[in-house]
Amino acid sequence: MIRQHKKMILLTSIATLLPILIGLLLWKQLPDSVATHWSTGNEPDGYSSKAFADHADPASGMRDRNEH
Repeated sequence: MIRQHKKMILLTSIATLLPILIGLLLWKQLPDSVATHWSTGNEPDGYSSKAFADHADPASGMRDRNEH
């Protein structure tokens, strides 16, 4: 099955890992607390550490959304 979806796996992996790489490159410029959720009024109402926002949150996109 991996051979059939090799191109899609490559593209989605790049799309998921790119924000992590950018975050690492800009690490010193990021604030310690980063807004990760916004209210319906477009106001930040949830915050995470920069480590979580840069590493864990983007990596959650790597899960196979079709598996149940």
